[in-house]
Amino acid sequence: MIEIIDIHSNLIPHKGIRLKKFILIYCSEGFLEVEIDGTKFVIPAKHLITITSGQFHKCFPVTSGKGLILRFTYDFFCKNDNDIELIFENGLFCHFDRNEVIDVSSQPHIQSYLESIEEELQNQPYQYLISIHSKIALILVSINRAKIEHGDEIWKPNALFLKFLELIRAEFQHGQSVKYYAEKLTTNRSKTQ
Repeated sequence: MIEIIDIHSNLIPHKGIRLKKFILIYCSEGFLEVEIDGTKFVIPAKHLITITSGQFHKCFPVTSGKGLILRFTYDFFCKNDNDIELIFENGLFCHFDRNEVIDVSSQPHIQSYLESIEEELQNQPYQYLISIHSKIALILVSINRAKIEHGDEIWKPNALFLKFLELIRAEFQHGQSVKYYAEKLTTNRSKTQ
């Protein structure tokens, strides 16, 4: 559902893996190296990269870096249309396999939010999952602000479109009709075509 892992943990995938989770890799010091869908990325300090659910990825053993990996499921974060739009806004987790290293040095609180999530998961105080959800939202807003500061265009997809994409991703092997998806989304065929 939700986890945060130190980059030096034994839980880091050094062999290729594909997870049904959204992944954010943040480098706090030095640099980190990852491979996503066959492309190698170097993440310097105060930068991060996002990995969409289902992308094949691995981390290379760390020699001179520090950082955290945040992993969470769609079901954990996406409670309403605003959450769905936020997670995919500006291509954060809907980049169609065009991952990018993002400079977030202008948003220093991202690291403290990640560390706070780690602490909440360890101690599990009252309503900790609500608190973690809010902190993830703040992280995503901060990343969007950093991207806009660097001149990226604002791209905010429609929640219905994103729900449609998630359904197709989950059920593509079944070859469902447009009518089937329209019924699942409680809409009509003309809006899903």
